[in-house]
Amino acid sequence: MAGPAAALHHGHDHPGPVRLGSAPRPLPLLAIQLGDRAAAGGWLLTAITGGALIGAITSERLPSRRSPRSVIIAAMASAGFSLAALAFMPGLGWALPLAVLVGIADGPVLAATFSVRQQCVPAHRYAQFSATSASIKTGSYAIGAATAGLLSTTLTAR
Repeated sequence: MAGPAAALHHGHDHPGPVRLGSAPRPLPLLAIQLGDRAAAGGWLLTAITGGALIGAITSERLPSRRSPRSVIIAAMASAGFSLAALAFMPGLGWALPLAVLVGIADGPVLAATFSVRQQCVPAHRYAQFSATSASIKTGSYAIGAATAGLLSTTLTAR
């Protein structure tokens, strides 16, 4: 088995198709639940993306010291737990530093994903693998947006 199917078969495909793609949608609702205005959700998103930039820059060599698969699993678990913990913060002042941690945890995933791609996918299939991954990610964003929209009409952020 070769190409993207081999990466999937060996469990090495990154769990990133969903990643933080659906996170921006409920952030305005979370800001309201934290006692602020909906526009403060933009500050939460800025904190997450700023943290991701920090995480990506500082983790440049992390996948080479650790197995890329273990980096992806640890990073996604840390980002997921931190993201879930945002709902339990007493206010925006507490949530912003935690949002930075969400991003820092997510930062190493892209570099580790490229490492997995180089290890598991033949060079002549890189473009196909990247295009397929991007398509899955885009489709997942749409599903995440639709789900968040449906849930936001019936649930609060907490």
